[in-house]
Amino acid sequence: MAAAIAACGGGGRDPLPGSIRQTLGQELGVAITSVHCGGAACTATTADGLAIPITVTPGEPPTWAAAEVIDPRVLAAEAVEVAATVGLTGPADCGPLRLAAQVDAPIECALPGGAAAFVTVAADGGLAVELAITAEIAAARRGPIDQAALDRASLALDTPDDQADDGDDDLDAGVVHGDAGRPGPGG
Repeated sequence: MAAAIAACGGGGRDPLPGSIRQTLGQELGVAITSVHCGGAACTATTADGLAIPITVTPGEPPTWAAAEVIDPRVLAAEAVEVAATVGLTGPADCGPLRLAAQVDAPIECALPGGAAAFVTVAADGGLAVELAITAEIAAARRGPIDQAALDRASLALDTPDDQADDGDDDLDAGVVHGDAGRPGPGG
């Protein structure tokens, strides 16, 4: 699995903004519309309006390093791969580049038919994908979570056997019980 976080950097030549624009645009696969520098810092702006901070190290030639960004192409590839495991096929749209430091929730990738993949990016660049395989599930996943209602629904599913551990693991072993609690046919 490829890392979703990319740290970009390159050697700067005169003019430094031109080098940053060309190299960063190639590495990220997006158009860099402007680069503004001042002292030991520059800001590169993408066509989507993302301002990427750049740290410049003086020298001959100066070098630079961009802030970490999350590449939506990597997220889309992972979402498509995971979706295929449950029979969903087609492209994924994970939106534009994002600064890694500004992402604190899963990133939604649109899948065909209204399905969605919610991708969590770990600090080390690892990915975890949660699928919502229908439009209805995706809509519910996007909505606010009512923890009290979720707890009530969960408790309603509990049975008396679930609430006390009596050491009876027959259900876990697949044993079917008849009305009197004795093993049924085949058990």
